[in-house]
Amino acid sequence: MSDRRADYRWRVLVAAYLAAFYSGLIFQSCPPVIPLITKTFMVSHGEGGLLMTAVGLPILLLSIPVGILVDRYRIRILGGISVALMVFGSLIVAVSSSFLLAIIGRLISGVGVAIITIVAPKFLPMWFPQEERGLVMGIYATTMPAAVLVAFWVLGILGVTYSWRAPFYIGAGIGIVVLAIFFGLIREKMLAPSRLSLSTILGNSTIWMLGLSWLLFNAAALSFMTWAPDFLIEVKGFDLTEAGLASGSFMLIAVIVSPIGGWISDKFGRRKAFVIVGSLALAAALPLLPALDANLVWLTIIIMGAFAAIVAGPTFALSSEILGFENTGVAFGIIYTCFGIGLAVAPPLVGYLRDFYGSYTLPFYVMALFALVAAAPASIAKTE
Repeated sequence: MSDRRADYRWRVLVAAYLAAFYSGLIFQSCPPVIPLITKTFMVSHGEGGLLMTAVGLPILLLSIPVGILVDRYRIRILGGISVALMVFGSLIVAVSSSFLLAIIGRLISGVGVAIITIVAPKFLPMWFPQEERGLVMGIYATTMPAAVLVAFWVLGILGVTYSWRAPFYIGAGIGIVVLAIFFGLIREKMLAPSRLSLSTILGNSTIWMLGLSWLLFNAAALSFMTWAPDFLIEVKGFDLTEAGLASGSFMLIAVIVSPIGGWISDKFGRRKAFVIVGSLALAAALPLLPALDANLVWLTIIIMGAFAAIVAGPTFALSSEILGFENTGVAFGIIYTCFGIGLAVAPPLVGYLRDFYGSYTLPFYVMALFALVAAAPASIAKTE
């Protein structure tokens, strides 16, 4: 690899990282202020969860079609359009006068999120060799934890200080900056056409097993991130700012641990072992939270975040390897379709369980069950 290419590939990583970070920021902009939004529009916990479903639905419906497109056509312009959609959707939520309009804004943002989540990681195997992909995907996987930290530790505070609308206005402004950086740095390379038929690609059982594991893991993790602030306020007596800080600590450790986990998986292989261990650890910790005192809740959330962080990097690295370099778009499309199912179904389900049973004890057991079962398809997948 030439020095020039070696230098430029890190610029590509920066551009892809910022675009993915922004999608995570838009995605997670609701949970820190959901208590304020549900109060403003007088909706239930379950209905509030639809603000996350509205983003998850486009990911569910569009990921595979987008993946097919990005494996066959140039994708730089498509990535720019996706960022613009997220900006527009965020502005609609910010000015919404009804819960329905807020849902529409989230749907538009969701289309942008669905596109960029496939486009951004597609650039990385273009520029980085296989022996570095665990590290690179581990770095890339910190986009969501970093976005969650900003969402819970900054946007939540802005929501309390000013209005729940403030985070969405600011999110739109950030998107304009990201759009300029993306077009300024990103470059793509033409790839050889796939040697596999689409039916062969979509019929690969290994990528679907990995996707099912990712679905169930995120059903647990995203449900926790969606409802953790409300749980901490209602059950543990935190105020909104404290709840945001405690919830964000789940992702704080991930920014450090995720690249390390990806690097170790490069050196020693056995990537799916990281997926299994991380899922089982999350399953063991979640049922403990309702019974713990406030100080132990903080510590447990941080430990959960450390184990959860070792799942994403190896999952993304495996996704880029299972179907071959030229089919990574479809591979990521399958992974994110499964992610979209978990996102669309699990947070509102957990919210409805909270409404129906009147406490968070059963919902936390359900989240733990999701994480426990996530280990099964990962162990079955023939990835090694």
